[in-house]
Amino acid sequence: MKKIGIFTSSRADFGILKNIAKKLEKSLEFELKIFVAGSHLSNHFGNTIDEIKKENFSKIILCNNLVFLKNQIDVIKSSNKLSKIFFKEVNKNKIDSIIILGDRYELLPISSICFMKKIKIIHLHGGETTLGAIDNKIRHSVSLLSDFHFVATKNSKKKLQDFGIEKEYIYCLGAPGLEAISEKLQKKKYLEKKFSFKFKRHNALVSLHPETLSYKSIKYLQVFLESTKRLQGINFIFTSPGADTDGYKMKLKILSHSKKYSNCHFFNSLGHKEYLSFIKFSDIVIGNSSSGIIEVPSLNKISIDLGRRQLGRERASSVKSIPFEQHKIETVIKYYINKKNKKLKFKNPYFIHKKPSSEFLKKIKKCL
Repeated sequence: MKKIGIFTSSRADFGILKNIAKKLEKSLEFELKIFVAGSHLSNHFGNTIDEIKKENFSKIILCNNLVFLKNQIDVIKSSNKLSKIFFKEVNKNKIDSIIILGDRYELLPISSICFMKKIKIIHLHGGETTLGAIDNKIRHSVSLLSDFHFVATKNSKKKLQDFGIEKEYIYCLGAPGLEAISEKLQKKKYLEKKFSFKFKRHNALVSLHPETLSYKSIKYLQVFLESTKRLQGINFIFTSPGADTDGYKMKLKILSHSKKYSNCHFFNSLGHKEYLSFIKFSDIVIGNSSSGIIEVPSLNKISIDLGRRQLGRERASSVKSIPFEQHKIETVIKYYINKKNKKLKFKNPYFIHKKPSSEFLKKIKKCL
């Protein structure tokens, strides 16, 4: 039986990897070990380790690595700490292969250690482009260190081939996070009761994260918060920014704003299924998260993509890109909040397989 690991450092990547993890847990060919780090283990970001524990995986390995300095995450110290913890745990647990997803900075030490130890690296969501974040170079670096690649689009496959990666090691899977949309989502009354929240006539889900190639993330956030003051007829439902530089500062600012303005509501973490359910009952989704580009079109909702963070990423026609300019933000929100999208269907370039987790298991058995 092969020992396979999954590394997760945020609520976002675990929500995408969850169905794959469940398939591996039940498989007779693999012994699954889940390495948990980053914001999962911080009460500042909602202790989302609890969501992982609810799934009753047989082996969860905690890698508590976040280092804070003056209300700021020290990315370099956090990465160094993770290297030491992960190196110790991967030796102890004798992992044969590791599954990693995307472009988080935590993936650099993880992939480097596995590469040097000849542990097979299975990378998901490689070959994509996000020009407004450090993630772009991290993603490409991880792809070049990886052995097997499960990409979300045909263009991503082509890009990896352009990097010199042989096509027989690249599999076009689609976005695994879309699988949860085909499952039964939560009802409105359930969400209102669980989160002590009441939907209004107009609702907008907001997921804003730092632009990690810029020093203006706090300034950009303030521009958006000013817009919410002038749009009192809309419920703005904020989720927490990620555990990046300026992420915690952004969270504190959103939290303070939400206490002052009754149309703004902040939640540390909704959980992946609940997050998708909130999208279902919202009129629009606003922010600079990859979910606005990858998942939201499959729920037939308009996404307003703010700033440069996701610049270059493939997108459906439902994704509307605008800069962090208050007048433009307010104009676009007013227009789309009243636009009826219920009968519209958007073609999502990230949808390829209805059950990507099953397709992944078939392929990975052959690979390993």
